[in-house]
Amino acid sequence: MERTEKGPFLEVRVVVPPLALEAVMAWLWDRGALGVQEDWPGLSDEGPVLSGDPREFSGAELTAPKDKIEIISFFEDIEQRDALCAGLNDLLQDISQWCPGAAEATCKTRLLAGKDWVAMSRAHFTPTPIGRGLMVCPPWERPPEGREVIWIAPGMAFGTGTHFTTAACLVLLEEALASREAARVLDVGTGSGILAIAALKLGAQVALGVDVDGDALEEALANAAQNGVLDRFTVSKALPDPLAGPFDIVLANILAETVVEMAFALRKLLAPGGDLIVSGIIHERAEWVAAAMADLGFAPVRELRDSAWVATWYR
Repeated sequence: MERTEKGPFLEVRVVVPPLALEAVMAWLWDRGALGVQEDWPGLSDEGPVLSGDPREFSGAELTAPKDKIEIISFFEDIEQRDALCAGLNDLLQDISQWCPGAAEATCKTRLLAGKDWVAMSRAHFTPTPIGRGLMVCPPWERPPEGREVIWIAPGMAFGTGTHFTTAACLVLLEEALASREAARVLDVGTGSGILAIAALKLGAQVALGVDVDGDALEEALANAAQNGVLDRFTVSKALPDPLAGPFDIVLANILAETVVEMAFALRKLLAPGGDLIVSGIIHERAEWVAAAMADLGFAPVRELRDSAWVATWYR
């Protein structure tokens, strides 16, 4: 459902070490952020990058953060200013155990005049070719012919295909499906449903999208309907029982800590010889995730990296 809020809005800013980026952004989205930006020196001549901006996956790598990242978020409920700052400060204290410098970060807020968030989103999102034959396109655009189109409207759920973590998953998924027929796919942290929808449009038999966010699941179902695959797509707030498997391909575009925490459960849901594609991993956590995967018997098939993120296909 489109949102056309006019404000005023609450802006929340915090400057953190790069290692804290995943945890802080996830926390802000979980608290109902309307939008989240990230910025650091040299990132872009055009200013902060909106999460999901096509500049995050446009063929040219962005400059990697070397020291600090400023995270800028926007909220509709201006009354939660104190609660957000207190909660964010608590989070920073907690993650300082494994992220040096996080505890020194401070939260700053201000009120902003209203903006038309739908109009702002539409200005950023255009048809984006990904991989060998995919095209992610918002429904108000008319894409060029020649690619399989995935229709996704920017919304509250993560996954428009333009962030590297999502785009890399799409590239690896397309390659994995090239050698499989009638695959059963599990998409953990489905968000907008883009990965599951892509799998279905590339020939998968069925797909299950899992997300703890009920609003995201509703959005995923709406996107599946938009793409004509709703009859083969189901959703759930929890992982299925292993007896509901096995799945030929499991996708997990989520935080590194969650990937490792769920790895054993995902292994039990995967068919023998199946493919596990994980993304959303920052460079500093990639070796840790790879070691956890190796302990469970996974071997890497292919890895994609940009200046900040890693996506890996395991088997």
